[in-house]
Amino acid sequence: MIGISIEAGMTCPSCEKFIPLNALVSTFRCAACGDVHPMDTDAWKSLLEDALEEAPLFAESEGRSSTIFGTYNWKITYGRLTPRYDGTREDIPHGDALAGLPSGRVLHPGTGASTSVRAVPDFCADFLTGVVAIIGEEPSLLPGESGASDQMIPALGMPEAAGVSGPVAFQCPGCGASLIVDESVRKATCSYCGIEAAMPDDLWQRLHPAKKTMRWFLLFDPISRPFAWEDQVLGASADRDGDLFLAVENPQGDMPLVARLRPDWTPVWVRSDLESAPRCDADGPGIMTGPTGDLLLPAGNGRDLITLSRDDGSLLAAGTDAAAVDPPGGFTLHGCRSMAILPDGSMFLLVDRPADDGSEDCREFLRFDPEGIPLPLWPPVATGEKPRQTGFLARIRKFFSSEGSRSSSPLMLEGIESRPTRTRETDLQVFSGSDGTLFLFSDLWLAAFNPEGTLRYRRQLTGGSLVGRPAALKDGRVLVLGEDEECRIRVMELSADGASFAPLPLPGGDADSLEDAEILVPAHGGRLYILGSNGFRKLLQMDGAGT
Repeated sequence: MIGISIEAGMTCPSCEKFIPLNALVSTFRCAACGDVHPMDTDAWKSLLEDALEEAPLFAESEGRSSTIFGTYNWKITYGRLTPRYDGTREDIPHGDALAGLPSGRVLHPGTGASTSVRAVPDFCADFLTGVVAIIGEEPSLLPGESGASDQMIPALGMPEAAGVSGPVAFQCPGCGASLIVDESVRKATCSYCGIEAAMPDDLWQRLHPAKKTMRWFLLFDPISRPFAWEDQVLGASADRDGDLFLAVENPQGDMPLVARLRPDWTPVWVRSDLESAPRCDADGPGIMTGPTGDLLLPAGNGRDLITLSRDDGSLLAAGTDAAAVDPPGGFTLHGCRSMAILPDGSMFLLVDRPADDGSEDCREFLRFDPEGIPLPLWPPVATGEKPRQTGFLARIRKFFSSEGSRSSSPLMLEGIESRPTRTRETDLQVFSGSDGTLFLFSDLWLAAFNPEGTLRYRRQLTGGSLVGRPAALKDGRVLVLGEDEECRIRVMELSADGASFAPLPLPGGDADSLEDAEILVPAHGGRLYILGSNGFRKLLQMDGAGT
C-alpha cells in the first residue's frame, strides 16, 4: 500500500474567498460569508481522479499541483507520501492506521496525540476503489464531530465568543432588539421590525475563523484498483495464465507504462521506469511473451530485447546480447520491422535490407534462437522431398517478375511462395500461432506457412479496411478488426483453412461497442482481450479463443 497526500481547496462562488477542503465530506461552509456549498460524488471524482491515477507512479515525496476551473475553481496539490501524524513529519505505520479504523483515530506512540482515520464514506466508495483508509482529515468537519452545544454566546465583543458554538445573540441594526440565531446561521429576520439582519463581521469571524489548508492522506492499495490508461496502447500480449501484458503511453513521462493485468483488469505489477520502446504497429516489434512466459520488449537503444519477470516485473535480462554492438550476423533489432516468437522459442524477424545491386530495397527474413544466435531460416528439406509448389498462375507471375529467375526473389505477398527469404512489402507484419504456423500480413493479404515453411494458403481479406494487427487462435483461426459496410468496427474471422472470412458473432452482439477497438489479444482459457486508446477495454470469453 502507498500514501497519497491531498491538499485542496475551492473558491466560494458567493464571495470568492478560499475554502479549504480539509476532509472528504459532502458540504462545506464558507468561513467568510457563511454560505454552504455541496461537494457531491461527481465533484470529488473530478478533483481526485488524477491523484489516484498518477500518484502511484510517482517516487516517494514526488507530487504536482493543478487548478480545475468550473463552478468552484478547485486547486489541489497531490503526491505520493506516507501518511503522517498530525503536526509532525513522523510516518504512521500502515498497520496502525488500519487498526485505528474502528475507533476513528490513531494515537502518536510518544505524545498520545490523535490523528483521524476512517473508511471511505459511502457516497464516494464507487470511484475510490482501492482506498482502504482516509487519514488526517480535519476532525471538526467529520460527521459527529461538530462540537455543537446549547451554550449561549451572550453578546458581541465578549472574548469567550471565539471558537464557541451554540446560540448567538446580537443586536438588530434596525430597532436594537436582541436577535438569537444558531452559530451556523449568519442572517436572521427581526421579529420586531421585520428586516433581515446579518451577524457582524467580527463576531462571525470569531465564531468561524479562517482555516488553513491541511494535508490529509488516502491510504491506497494500487493492485485492488482496475488499471486504466488515457493514451495510445503501444503493445499487448498474454501469458500462459491468461493474464494480460500491456504497454501504454505514460502521460507523466517519456517511458511507457508496462503492466501485468488480471482478467478483472487489476494489476499484478506496474512499471514506469523502463528504457524501452514497445510498439504494436508494423514499424517495429511489439511487446511479446517469451517461451518461458516472461515478457520480451525492445530496449531503449533500439537494438536489444529486454526480459521482464512475469511474476513481479523485475528485469531478468538487459538484452539478448547487451555486450555486443550490432555484431555481423548477430541478433539486433536495428532495422527490424516486425517480429514473432515461435513455439520453439526461436525469433522470426523481418528486417530492412538495402539492395546490393542498386535495385529497390527489400525486407529480409531472419531467425535466431532465444540467445540471439542465428539459425537457418527454414528447417532443412529431407532428401528427395520438395516444398509444395503453388499454382500455375503464381509461377507465371514469378517468372515474369523483375527478378523472376532468382530463387530468393523478393515478391509481393499476393505472389509469395513456400520458404520465402525476402519481400518487397512495405507494411508487412509477422505473427505466429501456437501450432507453429507462421503468418505474414500486409494490407488485405494474408499468407500462412507451416513450421517447415510450406505455404498453406494465401488469400485477400476482402470486405472493408482492416485495423491493427491480426491475432492467431490455438485452433488455427485468425481474428482481425475490420470495418463493415456501415463503417462499424467488427471482429472478423478467417477460418483455419483460409477459405472463409466473415464477421464473428460476439457474445451479446454489441458490435457498436467496438468503435474505439484497435488491438486483439487472445489468451489461454478462451479469453479474448480487445483494447484501444482512451482506455477502451473489453474481455470476451469465446470457444476456441486463446493461444
